[in-house]
Amino acid sequence: EEEEEEEEEEEEEEEEEEEMEIVRSCKYPALVCFLCHEAVEKFLKGALYALCGIKREHVNCSHLITLLQLLKDSHHSVCCQETLTFFSDCVMQLSEHENKSRYPNYQIPVCAPAVVYTSIDAQEALSTIVSLVQSLQSNTHLRDVAINLKELPRPRFVSTLKSTVGNMEECPPFWQEHDEGEMCKLILLDPDGDLHEQEEYDRIADSFLQTMPTVQNVKIERIQNKIIWRKYLDCGKQMMSFNDGILGEQILFHGSSTTNPEQIYRGDTSFDIRFSREGMWGKGNYFAANASYSHGFSFNAAGNYRKMLVAWVLTGRSYNSQPHNFDKPPLRRQEAGGIRRRFDSVNGTTGGSKVFIIYDNSHSYPAYLITYTVN
Repeated sequence: EEEEEEEEEEEEEEEEEEEMEIVRSCKYPALVCFLCHEAVEKFLKGALYALCGIKREHVNCSHLITLLQLLKDSHHSVCCQETLTFFSDCVMQLSEHENKSRYPNYQIPVCAPAVVYTSIDAQEALSTIVSLVQSLQSNTHLRDVAINLKELPRPRFVSTLKSTVGNMEECPPFWQEHDEGEMCKLILLDPDGDLHEQEEYDRIADSFLQTMPTVQNVKIERIQNKIIWRKYLDCGKQMMSFNDGILGEQILFHGSSTTNPEQIYRGDTSFDIRFSREGMWGKGNYFAANASYSHGFSFNAAGNYRKMLVAWVLTGRSYNSQPHNFDKPPLRRQEAGGIRRRFDSVNGTTGGSKVFIIYDNSHSYPAYLITYTVN
């Protein structure tokens, strides 16, 4: 038994030596260090999301110490002190790798990132991330953040179009069931409801309030229109086959002006270009990234309430342009299978917001109705 154990230890040492030899002979140690930093960054963000959520402004944050502090400050964190101490050790070893391996001006004297790190630095960085993974697998305290992915809330801020595109009859998995023969219904989202409903409400509300912080009495209703959904789904299926899988699906805002939003979400056509006014980019369906822009076109309802739609929009391959009187997107330069295809949408900037213009009704789905009042 002792001989077998010794042989196993020797084999493990040989494997580790081979791995380290690969690192020592690496031509791009700065890249290894950068990727190790990226791994810890994603780990911390995963822990934040699993335990307490992560704010929109921190999604693109790459500063490890900031992310670690967010984890420590979380009121919902179940991490014990031992876990946080371990995180801190890994973070301190890799916190500067992102800047030093990406930006020349962080070096004195200024030099290209490729010459900053040696193979020894790469070996240390790799050992740190390997240690993190191994500890996560073996340490009972660290398992607190190793949450089963199946238990994570299902995505609500996207339509899960790719997961349903293979079945034309299937609706988004988080929709409530319809009564027999019922094709359209509205579901009022409760900000104090179950975990999934809270997340769905918060994501839409956060996006809305980001540019509309002073509004009050915000009510969000999910729109479940089977007919419009199937048209949207069919459009997504075709776009995926013609665009190498590129959908460009986005959550955008739309103000219906003098048209009651009910005429849009309870119909069978969705947003209808025939009733659109000619705008800066011609006659099309206009959608904005900022709710504040669409507020100027919101529908005036009874009791001083305003109504605005939130839409899933397939922008696909979008053409950026200055204002121009388009009646359809311009042609692309390259051919696809011998066919000269057009862009899927046009985009530009106006009123402090990016806007997308769609010239095909099936490229959009009215997903939510927001009702609110303004001070």
